[in-house]
Parts: sequence; C-alpha cells; structure tokens
Amino acid sequence: MNSEFGKIRIEKRTLPEWAAFLIALLPFTFSFLVELLGLPGVVRFVADFLILVCMVAVLLKSSSQGKVSVARDTAPFSCLIAVFLLYTFVSYLFNFQSVFYYIWGMRNNFRFYVAFLIFISFFKERHALNLLKLFDYLFWLHFAVSCVQFFILGYQQDYLGGLFGVEKGCNSYVIVFLIIVVLKSLLSFMNGEEKTSACLLRCGAALFISALAELKVFFIMFILIMIGSAIFTSFSIKKTILLILAGVMLMIAYTVLVSLFDSFENFLSFDYLFEQLFKDNYTSSEDLGRFTAIPQICDTFLTSFSDQAFGMGLGNCDTSTIPLFNTAFYDAYVDIHYSIFSVSFIFLETGFVGLTLFTVFFVAVFVYSLVNFRKKRGNKFFNQMGLIMSLLCLIIMFYNSSLRTEAGYIAYFIMALPFIGCRRGQEQSEVIGNG
Repeated sequence: MNSEFGKIRIEKRTLPEWAAFLIALLPFTFSFLVELLGLPGVVRFVADFLILVCMVAVLLKSSSQGKVSVARDTAPFSCLIAVFLLYTFVSYLFNFQSVFYYIWGMRNNFRFYVAFLIFISFFKERHALNLLKLFDYLFWLHFAVSCVQFFILGYQQDYLGGLFGVEKGCNSYVIVFLIIVVLKSLLSFMNGEEKTSACLLRCGAALFISALAELKVFFIMFILIMIGSAIFTSFSIKKTILLILAGVMLMIAYTVLVSLFDSFENFLSFDYLFEQLFKDNYTSSEDLGRFTAIPQICDTFLTSFSDQAFGMGLGNCDTSTIPLFNTAFYDAYVDIHYSIFSVSFIFLETGFVGLTLFTVFFVAVFVYSLVNFRKKRGNKFFNQMGLIMSLLCLIIMFYNSSLRTEAGYIAYFIMALPFIGCRRGQEQSEVIGNG
C-alpha cells in the first residue's frame, strides 16, 4: 500500500521489516517504560534483541540461497565496518583484560553499524517516508511534554528531556531528534514540498524548547542546517524569505535563553564560542575539554606512540550498571568526564587508528550522498538528508556521547536514507506531500 509523506498508513510487513521499524522507534519509548512504568533498565536491550532477529533473518536467507549477497553500494561500508571490527579484535589481543569488557565495548560501538545495514536492507522507501512523518507527530508530542516538564513540573537544563525523560543527560537524545526534525522540515520546504507555516512553526517550536533546555549547541546546529539546506537546494525568493524569518526566530529564541540563563548573554559571539570549544576543561579543573581531549589524553594516559596509535583496547574504559562489564579504569577516572564525548571515548579505547576508522564512516556517507545528489540518482530528498546529517555527526562526536546512546539509532537511520532511496528494483520515488 502506497503512503504519501503527509499520511501514515499501516501495512503488512515481514518480521524483519517490523523489527527494523521498531529499532528506530524504541529510543522514544525507553523513558516512558523505565521512568514512568518502572520497568527494569534491561528493557533497553530490546533493540539488541531486534537486531539479532534481523541478523538471523539475513543468515537464514543467505543459507537458503547458498550465498551471502551484499549490495554493490553498501559493500564498501560493510568492508569498512568489518575492518574496524577486525582491528578492535586484533588490538585487543595486545590489551586483553576481560572477554566481557570486549563484548560490551563491541556491543556499545557496533550495534549502530548493524542497525544502519538493517535499515538499508529492510526499509523500503515508503517505510522510511512513513517513519519520517511519524517523527513529525512525535515532535509535537515531545514539545507538549517538554512544556509540561518545564512550566508545571519545574525541570530544566540537563533534566528537560521531553519524551526522553528527566534523567540527567537526557537532552543528548533531544539534540539528535531536534536536528532531524528541523533538517527534514527545512529541506522539505526548500524543495517546495512543505508549507511555509508548517516549517516556521516547527523551527520556532524546536528553538523554543532548546532554549528552555539550555541546548546552546542546537543554536549552532540550526545555523548550520540552514546553511546546508540552502546550499543543497535551488534558489528561490520564497526560500530567502524563510531563511530571514528563521534568523529572526533564532534571535528570539536566543533572547529567551538569555532571559532564562543570563550567563549566556554573549553565547553567539565568536570569542565566547572559541573559548568554549577550546578551553582545557569542561566543568572542572580536572576534566577534559571537547576539542582539547585528545592532546590531554596523550599527555596523561596514552603517552607512547603505540598507545596513541592503538589505544587501551575496546571496552577497557567502558562502564555499565552490570558489574561484569564495568571497568576499573572508569571507576578510577570517571571524574575527568571522558565518557561524555564520543571522540575521547573512542580515542582512549582504539587510538588514532580507531578514531580514523570511526570518522571515515561519516565522511564516506557524505561522499556517497553527495555523488548521488550531483548525479541525480535515487531520492533527492534522502540524499540531502544523508549528506547534511553525516556532517553534523562529525560535530556531535565532539560535543557529546549521543552517538553511543540509543539516540544513535535515529541518527544512523537518517544516514541510511540515501541507500534506501537507491535500492535496486525499488518502487518509483513517491512525492512528498505537504507537511
């Protein structure tokens, strides 16, 4: 059954297709299940179970066909992921501490790559369009919940997470979600496929709740999304007017942020941004800075050339509420906050080689999406989403650890869109309806 972008319709799907769909939706449910219903935190492993279901389905299909088939456009990415995994295994042989540490580290880092390949394998274009539209509905629910949390329940800053709960750090999920919703809305409008009022309303609401939650980085992301969307869409007077109006909304939201937290009065100044990005510490004199973490780690922990190249071993710096997976390194150095930045976490465990492989993935997605976009191959909108999201992920990896949390599933879903739009034998791209 066909589905327009402006409508959501339920259709028959295979078990792996439903599993892939649920993997992308589960991040929105965990806080409800754990914080409100009181279910044990183990419920978060449902996504892992669904990933295993999809992997078994692939293996059964390959067994029935007598061969393992890999699509030509995803083969380089599958090889890159395999090389990264093999590298972590070999390097761990020289940094062995516990097989459980490695298993936990492998799970925390590679589940998103597997989900990425699952989305490509089991999502049809109409499935992806349906999910993107569902994100729009979830956004307004998130907006309403955030307002209740702030104005009635008194939650703010790191504890204002909307659908993602009220635990400290929940807004790392919010950042990824807001980026996706605003990116989708701005691109849809600039492609002539969304109403001006709908786009402005969504952008304004996103900026408003980001101000309430003190998500300073989203203001920067919003500017980058506007620039990227303008570059990769055709020029029009209508688009120019919207960019001006979006800029006005940005200033209004910035005013709200300053009125709530007057310490951020100079936040959008170049001097303030430079100081925040490159200061030596994040919250205290003993922890790491975002863009200074790597040299600090080299001076403190990875002092030799081999250590800097290969790290301390995947999983050897990881943490978990399950004692079997919690490392002594984390207990000893949790106060330096290396775990709140993806880049410092990856570098500590896998060194420059691992960090390079981690970064190359995003660069490769960008290149693939850009080539498709320039050659007008596949779904133009999907290519635009993928290439801009891959660039933003390069920033997110320095800003926080969102790409290591369940929020990573929706980020990798967006990066899978260009591949979904180019699948061989796929039905003709559908027209994106009004938002």
